[in-house]
Amino acid sequence: VHPSIHVCGICLEAVPSLITPGSAYSDSLLPILQQRAIVPASLRGNHDHADIDVDFQEYANFRETLLSAALAACYRNNRGLFMESCASAIDEFCSAQLTPQLPYQLEAALFCLSAVSIDASRR
Repeated sequence: VHPSIHVCGICLEAVPSLITPGSAYSDSLLPILQQRAIVPASLRGNHDHADIDVDFQEYANFRETLLSAALAACYRNNRGLFMESCASAIDEFCSAQLTPQLPYQLEAALFCLSAVSIDASRR
């Protein structure tokens, strides 16, 4: 996964058209997308990291548009795996020992669910 949000954004534009029904590509891509949903450390005040190529507003826009579209494509291709993966992550984070990263991981898992919530509510 490239650390630049800009480079990831370019790649994510193609994801929805690459995920075809029954494709295992979405299953492999889901953990990577879930990881990208975690707010980068540089946007949380930790400037020891090299991922400072955007401000928070740009990152939020990336998540709400490109990342959400890619997550929705993964969800539509394999709803069961998507929901199981998010639920498992939330369960793990809720029972884990508190670390500085944990709230951001939990928020990212909840974001992934919210990205598909409208589509999921139609089912």
